[in-house]
Amino acid sequence: MVWAQGAATSQTLSVSPTLFDMKASAGQSWESEIRVVNVNNYDLLVYPQVVNFAPLDESGRGNLIPVFAAETKGTTLAEWVIVSSEPIIVPKQQTVAVPIKVQVPADAAPGGHYAAILIGTKPPTDSDRTSQVQTAQFVTSLLFVRVAGDVVEAGTIREFTTAQSIAQSPKIGLGIRFENKGNVHLQPQGEIMISNMWGSQRGIIPINHQTHFGNVLPNSIREFLFTWEGDTSVFDIGRYTAVATLGYGEEDKQFVTATTYFWIVPYTIILSSLVAIMMTVWLITWFVRRYIERMLSLERTFLKTPYVPQYQKQQLPGTIVVGRYAQLTSPVRSSLQDLSSKLRVAQTLRVKITTLAKFIVQYRLFFSACLFVIAIIWGTMIIINQVAREDTNYAITIGNPDTALTLTAEDVAYQAAHITAPTPAGEIAQAFTITIVNSSGVNGTAALTRLSLEAVGYEVASMTTDSSRTDVKSVIVYDPNLQIEALAISTVLGGVLLSATDELSERGAITIYAGKDIAHRAAQ
Repeated sequence: MVWAQGAATSQTLSVSPTLFDMKASAGQSWESEIRVVNVNNYDLLVYPQVVNFAPLDESGRGNLIPVFAAETKGTTLAEWVIVSSEPIIVPKQQTVAVPIKVQVPADAAPGGHYAAILIGTKPPTDSDRTSQVQTAQFVTSLLFVRVAGDVVEAGTIREFTTAQSIAQSPKIGLGIRFENKGNVHLQPQGEIMISNMWGSQRGIIPINHQTHFGNVLPNSIREFLFTWEGDTSVFDIGRYTAVATLGYGEEDKQFVTATTYFWIVPYTIILSSLVAIMMTVWLITWFVRRYIERMLSLERTFLKTPYVPQYQKQQLPGTIVVGRYAQLTSPVRSSLQDLSSKLRVAQTLRVKITTLAKFIVQYRLFFSACLFVIAIIWGTMIIINQVAREDTNYAITIGNPDTALTLTAEDVAYQAAHITAPTPAGEIAQAFTITIVNSSGVNGTAALTRLSLEAVGYEVASMTTDSSRTDVKSVIVYDPNLQIEALAISTVLGGVLLSATDELSERGAITIYAGKDIAHRAAQ
């Protein structure tokens, strides 16, 4: 936290840890310390103060409530915390430990109790204590104490909504309002799974993974905000489904789920598609009519009689039976017979080629229609493949715009895999940066590559995804001065191809383009 102090100077003060989350029994005492860090070039005089803590609104912000001992009579956590009220000098660029003690009364009520230790630059005063807490300059360390006894853990998803029901681009805001109906704080953990109308996954939003915060205090509601942005594609349109699954509780793990829907409707793409469909229908109708006209004209050359089944062995003398199949294929057979007769009488190769060319020009509409049908089938297969594939890029934003954290699909995959990843063997001294680009078309390839490097001690600077590439083979692009280092990384990754270049934007850099070969090895 940075505080302005005059026009030309500023001061910075921090505390560690910022949260104590503990369990205790009635009559139990607990001791620890808060480390106050002064990184300024001058000494600071700070004043500790203990207040009660309660939720202020649904955003997770806290309301700091001064102790009114005459009214609470020792029932609040702030009255159980013992910390020196004397001013403390924190020397410049040093850390001072402030001892704290929590003495839980023998008659303490079971459930959660909440307080905050304030370390401020102004001394607390007894007069106008409420405004003092709200306006003083301080940093905070929170205390969450769960007193054993009749503990109730109960929660529900009060509401799961989207910022808008219909969006023109694949970007939507999501909000979950989680209500804590118990008497202890809960930290709901889980994820939001987003899928398109065909059931293919289009994103995973982790909720409260690898964090001590995100708690919901008893008898309160907290709103968690997210933004999902999918990979822009003309194929991913229609109705999307978002399913939120949250688990909570320490005594007995419980789960709650909620589902919401939204539509991605790119109006310009839809209008263009409708025009294309109408033209397609018109062209097919026109071609069918021309084909039928040709079939009827050929049929007039034959003697037309009522249809006689094939199993009827006797036929009327002088009649020609034209079956349904023969009627439908007569234009094609007539044209091919005409071409065959002309090619037989052609004497030279040049004449035959000329005859074939004239035949193609004469029936250009037919061949154009055939190519058009093939194009439609090919396009349909592409659409089916695109809407069914799971590995599409996406990005998520967690929290309010002021404190938002943005994660890519690779970051989400890295966090999920990092939980079970082995402990690094050590650290490798490296004077270069490593960037990993997922060019495989498979989500998580960059994350798995990063874990492989970190397992042997490398440090990765960043991960990105290049959706325009689908590389079968991985390649390491490196500064020519880093040939030995690049070879060592290639060995770790199973013999990845190497490519030296002088065109890197940053000297001393190694860029790994992770292709499908790394994805396949990781899957095995």
